[in-house]
Order: sequence, then C-alpha cells, then structure tokens
Amino acid sequence: MNPEYFSFQLADALRIALPLPHVEKIIQIPQQQICPLPGMASYWAGITNYQGSLLWILDSEQFFDLTPTPSIKKSSWTLIVITLQTLEMRRRIALSAKALNGILSLDLDNSSFFPLSPQFKNLFTTSIILEEEIILVLDTDSFFSSLSTSNFGLINV
Repeated sequence: MNPEYFSFQLADALRIALPLPHVEKIIQIPQQQICPLPGMASYWAGITNYQGSLLWILDSEQFFDLTPTPSIKKSSWTLIVITLQTLEMRRRIALSAKALNGILSLDLDNSSFFPLSPQFKNLFTTSIILEEEIILVLDTDSFFSSLSTSNFGLINV
C-alpha cells in the first residue's frame, strides 16, 4: 500500500504533499486574529491563539519565494496545521494554502526530482508529476529543522 499525503496548492501547477500523519487539522482564520510580529522575516504572517497555545503562521508563497497572486489583502487564511512529535516536545506550525487538494496515495517508486534552488532542495524527499502538476513531497523533519537553523533566520517553532 502506498503512503498517504495531504496535498495543497502552492501555485499554479505546483502542489506540496504533506505526510498525512503530520497533518493535524485544516483551519480558517480571519486576518484580524493574526498578530504580526515586527522584525520577523516577511514569510512569517504572524501568530495566533490556537487551542490555548501560540501558533506560528508561515506564508507559504513568501517562504518558497513565489510571487503572491496580486489581490487585495487576505480577509482570511486557509491554514494546514502540521506537527512533529519528538521525545522532547511536540512542535506545531501552520502553513498557508492557496487551495486544498485533499488526500493522495502516492507511489514514490516512480518519482523523480524537480530541480529546486539549493535552499529548498533538502526540504523535499522527491517530486512527482501527476495530472500535469508538479507535486513536491515535504520532508517534515527537515522542514522543522530548517525553521530552527540560521539558514532561514527563523525562530524555534
């Protein structure tokens, strides 16, 4: 049986697949509930209260250096809450999504790797072309690690 992933649209013809066990919940948050933090990298949309804890919100288009779709300021955000459980702690972050695609079962044996810029290539395990779209499979461990290193100048989430 092939592993299952939750897929979301990052840009036209580009999707990201998240390992399903790391997807906690899909939420919709109004812009007013997101508190921006001065001095943070532009891809951090801010923080919000989620189940009594602070939840860091990552603007996926900004983080992956995509030109955001020209539009009026977002009135609400569609977010995918992902988690990484370690022995020491449970780490949680929300990724913004342009659109939700749903659950996929992917055969990774026939995958290839789409060329990415060096700062992003370690964040993905592989890529697949499906229905004329590129699907990048996120390596959740590497993603959370990158958010804690100076490579991206980010905080410990």
